[in-house]
Amino acid sequence: MATDCAAVWSLVNLTPEEVSVPINLSRPSQGQYCDICSQGESDRAHPITNAIDGTERWWQSPPLSRSTEYNEVNVTLDLGQLFHVAYVLIKFANSPRPDLWVLERSINFGQTYQPWQYFACETIERINNDDDIVCTTEYSRIVPLENGEIVVSLVNGRPGAMNFSYSPVLRDFTKATNIRLRFLRTNTLLGHLMGKALRDPTVTRRYYYSIKDISIGGRCVCNGHAEACNAKDPNDPYKLQCDCQHNTCGVSCDQCCPGYNQLPWKPATTYSANECEPCNCHRHSFDCYYDPEVDQRRGSLDIHGHHRGGGVCLNCQHHTTGVNCERCIPTYYRSPEHPVDSPLACSLCSCDPRTSLDSSCTASGLCHCRPNFSGCDRCAPGFYGYPNCRLCDCNEAGTEEEVCDSFTGQCLCKENVQGSRCDQCRVGTFHLDPTNPKGCTSCFCFGATDRCRSSDKRRTEIMDMEGWVLLGADRQEVPVAVYPGQDLVEADLSDVPDVYQDLHWHAPRTYLGDKVKAGAQAVRSSSSSSQGSFRHAQTGNSVSREELMMVLVGLESLQIRALHSQSAHSVSLRGAVLEGAESLPTGRHANNVEICMCPANYLGDSCQVRSRFFCHTIGLFLGKCVPCNCNGHSDRCQDGSGICLNCQHNTAGDHCEKCQGGFLGNNSLDGQAVSCSSCPCPLRVPSNNFAEGCVQKNERMQCLCMPGYAGPHCERCAPGFYGNPMVLGSRCQPCHCHGNTDPNMLFTDCHPLTGECLSCMHDTAGPRCDVCAPGYHGDAIHAKNCTRCDCSQCGTESCDPQTGRCRCKPGVSGPRCDRCEDGSFGFDSCSGCRRCDCEASAALVQPCDPQSGQCACQPGVNGPNCRQCAPGFWDYGPDECQCRGGRCDPRTGECRCPDGMTGKQCDVCTHKHSVAVENQHGGLHCEGK
Repeated sequence: MATDCAAVWSLVNLTPEEVSVPINLSRPSQGQYCDICSQGESDRAHPITNAIDGTERWWQSPPLSRSTEYNEVNVTLDLGQLFHVAYVLIKFANSPRPDLWVLERSINFGQTYQPWQYFACETIERINNDDDIVCTTEYSRIVPLENGEIVVSLVNGRPGAMNFSYSPVLRDFTKATNIRLRFLRTNTLLGHLMGKALRDPTVTRRYYYSIKDISIGGRCVCNGHAEACNAKDPNDPYKLQCDCQHNTCGVSCDQCCPGYNQLPWKPATTYSANECEPCNCHRHSFDCYYDPEVDQRRGSLDIHGHHRGGGVCLNCQHHTTGVNCERCIPTYYRSPEHPVDSPLACSLCSCDPRTSLDSSCTASGLCHCRPNFSGCDRCAPGFYGYPNCRLCDCNEAGTEEEVCDSFTGQCLCKENVQGSRCDQCRVGTFHLDPTNPKGCTSCFCFGATDRCRSSDKRRTEIMDMEGWVLLGADRQEVPVAVYPGQDLVEADLSDVPDVYQDLHWHAPRTYLGDKVKAGAQAVRSSSSSSQGSFRHAQTGNSVSREELMMVLVGLESLQIRALHSQSAHSVSLRGAVLEGAESLPTGRHANNVEICMCPANYLGDSCQVRSRFFCHTIGLFLGKCVPCNCNGHSDRCQDGSGICLNCQHNTAGDHCEKCQGGFLGNNSLDGQAVSCSSCPCPLRVPSNNFAEGCVQKNERMQCLCMPGYAGPHCERCAPGFYGNPMVLGSRCQPCHCHGNTDPNMLFTDCHPLTGECLSCMHDTAGPRCDVCAPGYHGDAIHAKNCTRCDCSQCGTESCDPQTGRCRCKPGVSGPRCDRCEDGSFGFDSCSGCRRCDCEASAALVQPCDPQSGQCACQPGVNGPNCRQCAPGFWDYGPDECQCRGGRCDPRTGECRCPDGMTGKQCDVCTHKHSVAVENQHGGLHCEGK
């Protein structure tokens, strides 16, 4: 590869003067003989081209004798194209190798350079990565003085050397379009520093650079898309070009070939050739480009029929256009007789300019007709009298699709519409609606009448997202989460078994009841609407309006099926709205709600309510009205069954024919209940009548007590209950001991009046056995785990009934209250600990005895609190008495002699016939001579 390089010496220009070349250094006796370099004479010129011509001629730089600036010289080699460089071999001529220099490279044809390797650094660095730039001193020695070589390997020794084709880092590191040898300092024997040399300028004439050969080895950059590169241009035999594969083109196979830009160009890798794919232009173009935005929106069709890639066709032929030449240009349409890749795929539109808006047509070839025309050869619906098409004088809301007869102009009315303009509803119908196939809706009115009109009410919405319940087919409830701020109810199905896959949302009471009165029409959520989509649960058939009205008059349950896939993890319901109608001043008119002209005894917008004193019986829809039979004790009865509602005068029964529980009545001859009087069980006032009934037995009345009461007149509470039925407002209530009594008893044992539990078990206590007993802790109500507290009985006041924490007596500490606090004593008294009284000046600073409280005293002091002198000491300190035969005053130290002795120290006998004798303790006493 060295033969196709052009070398440039970029910093100096050779001139004849002062440039010496040593001719013979083997005869030192003759000294140095120098010749003059000359660019004009071939045998004396040393141009940079000598370094790459393959001969023994050399290039030589100016010597330092001319200027020290020639220490820095650049030699630049232009490779002409991008290569992977494997090594650089430099052979020097009649000068040593450089002392300091840098091998540099450029990958942008000399615009910028970056270091490749440093020479003459102080240390040799180890290569760890494929792109490490290292320093070496291997080629910076002074020897050999001539014909030295430098071999720089850019691949060997690097981690990716054995797998070069699949190491992107090493491939990038070896790329170069230009190579620069940046010489920074010549290598010398320092002869110019010798004394004689200082006076001899010819020494520095030997300091220069000279190169007789530069060889570079490498290969073409083909990005993995070629197996070889060759010279293909006869005008430039040194220009090498890759033999590209995979539909790639370019000197370095760095782009996709024309027509193969369906996917973006990529270099080949170990695992993928990343072949360029052809664009799908349906044979209407053979050139295209890649557009990443088209790829992102999946707008391009590949040759396999998939929306993949971003190929955009250029210069579509045969009257086609579009990303894939898949559409026809304006004024042309897709011919159904030819395939999409046929040159005849697009045919010219054939439109009559008299009836068409322009020369364009639809994708199926239909022309864009002028107003009033259809098919451009007849009048459009709503017009008549071709070719002078005129507008039909009809109300289109009440006409069929053709509006009027195309010849006469007579309006064609829908089934429930009448009038010359089809603008009136027939008798028995209301609300002219353009979306209604029959025009007007038949009056329902629950069969009471066929006369009705549209409502003047306004549309309203009922929405309550709290209270929705999700149930499975077996009526098992699935837990849900409510998000009020989002009008959302959501259920997690992660733990729901497959048996629940048929799930339904059940509406709360807000959505139920008489919704005919509310003008209910539809249920919708943010994602769906059920208007017109109600179906029978068993058959799946659509529900008619009449059937829907029958349900809405007493809506008992509203369910929405929770549709989901087998792999769904959750289902949700958002914004479930029941549309209704109310009398409001503003809002959207509820024209499709009927207002019936009800006959007597019927009320409601749709005659769905019967007047007082009447009930519903068998008949059309809700039946006809007949009087209620309530024996004069009620004026209301249930629709359909006739069961009386709100029986008065203490009566009960379907027809108010018997007395309520706790009342006794007398019947008349016809069986009607004349009066019902309260039973005294135990009192006649209703608040204290606790009988379900009463009977007369042997001239005595026997009360039939409610559960929880006992006695002939229900005057006391039964076992297991407490209270005083004889007190106005009082009643019997179940004993509540939280299950902490004897389970073998038939009833809970508590005080019959106060309800206080009498026999708490399981270490519990309290009026309701709701706390742990003293000395125990835990949860007496739920966990029922009362446990003895781990506390010292002697030092504990009590323990926390919940946590078991010990509460210590005064002066006691420790988690178990088992020791006195620091500075206290007397734990064994079990009445708490007292503080040590060791604050006297003679007491030592240390705790007192924990049992007795005795303080630690200074020498010469004693007593429990160190408040008195010890025997033989005075002045409340360590001073001992100087009394050999007696004791001293504890305040003054004056000796107090015993009988028979005197002297300042009690060391003289008063009796002249006695002498002082020392005893075993060091004291003196008198003995007779």
